Amino acid sequence: MDDVTKDALLKLTNALEDITKKIGMIGRIQLAIVDNIGEDDPKFQAKFMAVVLADDEFRADFTDHVNEDGDDDSKALMMDLNQMAYDIAKDIDDE
Repeated sequence: MDDVTKDALLKLTNALEDITKKIGMIGRIQLAIVDNIGEDDPKFQAKFMAVVLADDEFRADFTDHVNEDGDDDSKALMMDLNQMAYDIAKDIDDE
């Protein structure tokens, strides 16, 4: 590997680390906002979670996390949410 390629890979690695840190910070800020607002407004919290879990890829990742670390109630809730998402997608495909 030549020096130009090594330098480009190092810059790319540094940029990815910087972006990862910034995304993490944005996520923590968002979580603080949702926790604060959602604590007194369950309707807001439910809408927020619905929007987040509507994303198939995110929901799949979250399901994996719950299956590994969640309690039985959380696992059952995720099974219900995944079934609802499947049913909605099937209804859309059938139209």
